[in-house]
Amino acid sequence: MMEDRICLFEGRPQRYGTQLEEDKDGKWHLYKLENPEKVDEYRKSVGMGTLSDYLKMMGIKL
Repeated sequence: MMEDRICLFEGRPQRYGTQLEEDKDGKWHLYKLENPEKVDEYRKSVGMGTLSDYLKMMGIKL
């Protein structure tokens, strides 16, 4: 999560999909990803669940 947070602050895409951003209407969305096709692979390698499960838990729909 810290790596993704640093990416967010530096304006770079995140790797693990842990960071959200709020749009002008106050809705939360997933911050841009480094490699959307491999995000679940990255998450699994560090013991995290799938991105879809995380977003569902956070109330975010893709």
